[in-house]
Amino acid sequence: MQFQERSAGSDVTLAGISGRMTIGPELQALEQSIETWLTEGRRKIVFDISQVEYMDSAGLGILLASSNKLRQAGGGIRVAGAAPKVLHMLQLTGTAGILDLFDSADAALAGWSA
Repeated sequence: MQFQERSAGSDVTLAGISGRMTIGPELQALEQSIETWLTEGRRKIVFDISQVEYMDSAGLGILLASSNKLRQAGGGIRVAGAAPKVLHMLQLTGTAGILDLFDSADAALAGWSA
């Protein structure tokens, strides 16, 4: 898994993730980055997962934990561009009803990056 981040507003971060969101050092690095962004006051994160080919329970856990943490801080997360296989997993686990899902990163950023 790889990820790149860029600022999309004063408190908005766009995190583009690619590869496999599975347990391992890359996912731990993403978790640490989320903590850093929160410390810097970036309380809204759009996860562009359009290039994610597989997500296991650890990847799902990062999304859910981030959602809870950022909501408590007055922000939130939006998940954009889930491929059919990943979207199916989100639906099967009931996570699709908890997370704010968008078709694209642009749609997810709308209203947040103004």
